[in-house]
Amino acid sequence: MLDAFFKRKSRIRKILLGPLGFKMDDFASLLKERGYSRNVAQGILVTAGELNNYLYARNLSIEDISPELIDRFKDERMHLVEIHGIQNHIVHILNFLRNEQFLPESLWASPQSNSPSEIDIFLDKYASYQKNVRGCSKSYISESGRAIKEFLEWNFPSFSEQSLSRVNGEMISAFLEKNKEIKRHKVGHIRVFCQYLHGQGYCQVIPSIIFPSQKRYRLNSPPKSISVDSVHRILETCNRDYPDGMRDYAAILALATLGLRVQEVANLRIDDINWRTAKVKIRKTKVGRERVLSLPNILGKAMEEYVLYGRPNSDSPYLFLRHKAPGGPFTPCALSSRVSRLAKMAGIQIPGGTCNIFRHSLATEMVNEGVSLKIISDLLDHRSIDTTAIYTMVDFTTLKKVILPLPGGDK
Repeated sequence: MLDAFFKRKSRIRKILLGPLGFKMDDFASLLKERGYSRNVAQGILVTAGELNNYLYARNLSIEDISPELIDRFKDERMHLVEIHGIQNHIVHILNFLRNEQFLPESLWASPQSNSPSEIDIFLDKYASYQKNVRGCSKSYISESGRAIKEFLEWNFPSFSEQSLSRVNGEMISAFLEKNKEIKRHKVGHIRVFCQYLHGQGYCQVIPSIIFPSQKRYRLNSPPKSISVDSVHRILETCNRDYPDGMRDYAAILALATLGLRVQEVANLRIDDINWRTAKVKIRKTKVGRERVLSLPNILGKAMEEYVLYGRPNSDSPYLFLRHKAPGGPFTPCALSSRVSRLAKMAGIQIPGGTCNIFRHSLATEMVNEGVSLKIISDLLDHRSIDTTAIYTMVDFTTLKKVILPLPGGDK
């Protein structure tokens, strides 16, 4: 049954090498029966094969598998290369071995979940207020809960709901002074939380002056960008021997060559691409209007390669799809996560940590090459050319041409 997931016989032989080899076909059959995609099943089976090789190299049997051995295997494997999802792979393998009665239930009993702490109970109450009264989104509530939990744990090692009566401006100032690197949005979450505490009668009103405000002026600083070489290094980390690597390569190329927003890339559909005329239609997003762009040759070939050889068989109209269960469109969040991981693998630090860095980098490069602001504005879909003018702040190439030497300096 391994033949259903792997074409290379050498790969299959390697997976079978070890004391678990006689069960690998049964394990592969189970994954196929449960409807796992080829990509997901390959990842699980490769990890199972590596565990099998690990036992073989140390002359161990199935009976020697223990929680301590599994922890050592994970630590040694992750030390060599960071494997995304290895913990989930191992859970599948251990569940299979336990169901086959190779592992004793007493040793591998599922750990009992810890009872929620007093802070978690109170934060659930606050989350209910945010959702039902303020109408906050799920992501906002989650982010707010993390910031407030950090604040409460720092101030109340042994928290109880009665402790909230001690919240005051001095406590908040001490927390912010100790955590000077705290992000601006976390300060906002704590401020809103203190307003909630006062409204519910837990504490006295907290003066607004306690919370530092940071005014943000438009065009007060140049947009952050990365070099063309850095973009190429990120693209080189996409392993195009695999379907998800083909997808990542094409999606990042769309960000880097067309300056698309991450939402626009996620919304691309197969019908939006006119392969004959090399045009792509960008649907309405932030600005609320559609536009048609010319498809660069390198991007067109990457999309063609993905559609022909990497895209899963699906009725979904979207171009980029998730390759792991439950499938579906490749969401903006998933794309951002992939870009962050690939940049980390390439050793590139992305300023701001968002996919818009490719958009800013493209605009910066075009300004440095002397492209008119009107063309850049149309490409980036800006409502006003004044928005595009911010990229002239980083036109260092032109600045070098007009810079004057210091009086009395070397000539």
